Amino acid sequence: MPVELHTFAEPATSDPLARFVEIERRRREIEEEDKRLAKEAAALQDQLLNDWADRGQQSATVAGFTIYIAHEFYCSKHGDVPMPVVCEILAASGLGGMVAPAYNAQSLKAWIKERVTAGEEIPEELKAAMSYGEVPRLRTRLK
Repeated sequence: MPVELHTFAEPATSDPLARFVEIERRRREIEEEDKRLAKEAAALQDQLLNDWADRGQQSATVAGFTIYIAHEFYCSKHGDVPMPVVCEILAASGLGGMVAPAYNAQSLKAWIKERVTAGEEIPEELKAAMSYGEVPRLRTRLK
C-alpha cells in the first residue's frame, strides 16, 4: 500500500521571513496534534493491553498494520534515592566506570539487563536503589 506524502501548498508569499513564520506556525500545529494523538493512543494502548491479556492475544493485523506486544526493558533509580547514593553504590560494586559525577543511565540499563537476562544477581544495595523490569508497549509495522 503506497504511503501518501503530504507537502506544503505553494507559499503564499515570496518573503523568506514570512514563509519561515508560516512553516513555524504549521510545525507547532502539528506538534500539538501529535501530543493530542499520543494521549489518545496511550489510553487505547492501555485498554488493548488489558483486553489482550484477558484473551491471551499477542498480535493482530488490521488495515495493513501488524500490531504486536513488545516487552521493553526499563531501569531507573527510585525517586527518593539521590543520584550520589547510586553513584557510591556503583563504585562500591566495582562499576565505578559508569560514574562520572553521575552515572550513564543507558550503560547501567544495559548492564542490569544483561545480568537479569543471564539470571545473574544484581548487588542488593543496587537492587534496593533501582527499579527495573519490562513494560509492554504496542508496536506497529506495515505488513
